[in-house]
Amino acid sequence: MLDKSAGSTRFEASALSALAAIARAGLSGKRLCLFMTPGAVVHPKPGPQRNFLLTVSKLFPALRFGQVGASYPQLDPATTRLLRAISRKTNYLSVRDAATRDLLAVAGVTVPIVPDLAFKLPRRAGDSGNVLALSFRTSPTETIDILAARLRPIVTAARAQGLEPRLFWQVLQDRETSSALSAALDVPIDDMSDRRPDIETAGAFYKRAAIVCSNRLHALLIGAAYGALPMAVLRADEQKVTGSFDCGGLANFISKSAAEDAALLEELLKDERASGLVQQAFEASAARIEAYFGALAQQK
Repeated sequence: MLDKSAGSTRFEASALSALAAIARAGLSGKRLCLFMTPGAVVHPKPGPQRNFLLTVSKLFPALRFGQVGASYPQLDPATTRLLRAISRKTNYLSVRDAATRDLLAVAGVTVPIVPDLAFKLPRRAGDSGNVLALSFRTSPTETIDILAARLRPIVTAARAQGLEPRLFWQVLQDRETSSALSAALDVPIDDMSDRRPDIETAGAFYKRAAIVCSNRLHALLIGAAYGALPMAVLRADEQKVTGSFDCGGLANFISKSAAEDAALLEELLKDERASGLVQQAFEASAARIEAYFGALAQQK
């Protein structure tokens, strides 16, 4: 609701209760904005959810739709219909990378780029930690063996520089990968791995990290917010982290090959300007996010 403060956010437990809340607010004359899923928008069965939102948009013509911090690896027919319908009236749609913006443009939907919301986290100084934090997810073309072979030289080089490699995970889906990499690399898993960590638990770990080495976007960004340097170790064809880092001003913190890994690690360990560059990227991105929400609040 645009007439309410951010501190009055309310979460609805089901689509039915959300629809009822929208109806009540709409009948009371409040300005409404329904924000859709952020992050990488991938849904195994998008039709029912997208069709529900399309129906809601028709039932409540004054309802505005927003989206921030989102990327679309691809567009299914139901999502395309929904986004086209939303874009025909006042909306607050945005995406977090150029590839998604261009994909939507081909579908006839014009949107601005706004950095991922994790850039809005206040960046704080680290605790001069000595941990190399490692967090990874496998993919069809990036198996445990392939990841281990890629990471082994990084772990060796980090240890030679006095860093302590530690594996961790933020999402339950990555726990098994962390366990397998721990065995393959002889790197311990941090104690917080027995559960999905909350932000305070994760933050306590990140404060000990000098570098967060990962292919997981929010491990990199949350770690950077707690003072660590991000080191994005990615496949050559990876787009999600690449696009978000490009948008947020962190393109120089990406490596897409084993040769680049060694060079980037050495640069992060020796370049005293690195932390300042990350700070500048966070501040500039936060200003863009604030401008997006500021413009939204001014809309009638």
